[in-house]
Amino acid sequence: MRPKFRLILVLAIACAAIVPATAIAAPNPLGQCTKIDERIFGTADLAFHPDWTLKSAYVYGENVLGENGKLEGLQTVNKITPGGVLHFTGRNYYTDTDYGDFEAETKGHVTPGGQLIFSIQVIEGGPGHFSAKGTFVVMEDLSGAWDVVYKGRICS
Repeated sequence: MRPKFRLILVLAIACAAIVPATAIAAPNPLGQCTKIDERIFGTADLAFHPDWTLKSAYVYGENVLGENGKLEGLQTVNKITPGGVLHFTGRNYYTDTDYGDFEAETKGHVTPGGQLIFSIQVIEGGPGHFSAKGTFVVMEDLSGAWDVVYKGRICS
């Protein structure tokens, strides 16, 4: 082994031994995280194309993700697959929740029978991700009612 390389190797090992492991560990980029496992419900005002296919849904809910939380959002149907499954994306705004205020993007689908599955990615207000499963029922007045269970986490 060449002397110059040996010296660099010895210095690198000595520095690693001097610096405590906690000093070189990266901080947790997620901060303080809280597990989410809650049932939430709300209503939606539906917008239809002239041929009566669903185009979008403005969603609203109270007492979401905590005692006083509120949810508002807009979901847009991007595609309808054979059998009538609606695939959507959207954006939700959560305020006054037990986890603070945050904004999230959504992506999911709802079957003609009302089975609703979607994911929620927090994009502002702290990192987090949820998945949700539940039901979405279209009412006679062309509004909708949803009832889902959120599972995931949110971090501060």
